Amino acid sequence: MDPKRRRVVLQIRKGDANRKIPTSLFVQLVDTLFAGGVPGVSIREEQAHVVVISESDENFEEFKKFKRAKVSFLVGLPERRDAPAQSRLVRDLDCMSSADVLVISSGGLGSLAAALQMDGGISLALSDTPDVASARHVTLEDVARTARREERLAKEERKAALKHEKEDVKRRAKEERDAASDREKKAAEALRKRDAHRDSKSSQSSAEPPASPLGLARLDGSSASSRERLLRLPARIPLEERYDGLPSSFVVPWAVQELA
Repeated sequence: MDPKRRRVVLQIRKGDANRKIPTSLFVQLVDTLFAGGVPGVSIREEQAHVVVISESDENFEEFKKFKRAKVSFLVGLPERRDAPAQSRLVRDLDCMSSADVLVISSGGLGSLAAALQMDGGISLALSDTPDVASARHVTLEDVARTARREERLAKEERKAALKHEKEDVKRRAKEERDAASDREKKAAEALRKRDAHRDSKSSQSSAEPPASPLGLARLDGSSASSRERLLRLPARIPLEERYDGLPSSFVVPWAVQELA
């Protein structure tokens, strides 16, 4: 036996099925035990060593479902000879009495093992009339009720997890929408500032007077210094040449009279 694992021993009698204690009930009880549904018993599947004891030729395939537990079988038809029968009795009784959890139905061997069980061991009796007072009576209804409760709790946990997942998805979607909205606002603000800067530069450019050819002011009569600038042209240039090449719009009336 593995000393590092806690031993769960099941004594399944050949006639238990006829007494409405089928092997499936033992399997269901072990399932409930590993799920924490048996008060006062806390053993996880990976910590357990399940031992099935039975004077039967059944293969008990149902117990192989416990993949994380170690599962052993002390089974077989009853011995016909005294010596092998005695050896088998001692072996089975030693295994049962040293179990951390012993599950029995009824009969002398199970009752004797429960009476001799080591300190700290727990006996669970599936029979309606357990022979040992220290054995805790567990009925089919108890196991079924516990299984239903575990199923209901598992369903509620799945429902809560699904609700939490949906809320998380909604929260992430809202965060993404808010982030996208912030990016759009920042982009719009950047475009607004760029357009405002462009309009400001355009206004400044339109406010400046246009440069005239030859770097002179427009000769449209609106500037008082236009005549003075014109008269300051070099004297060696004939007067008629002073206006040569200038657009007609730049010639003011007094300049035309002077040429005449």
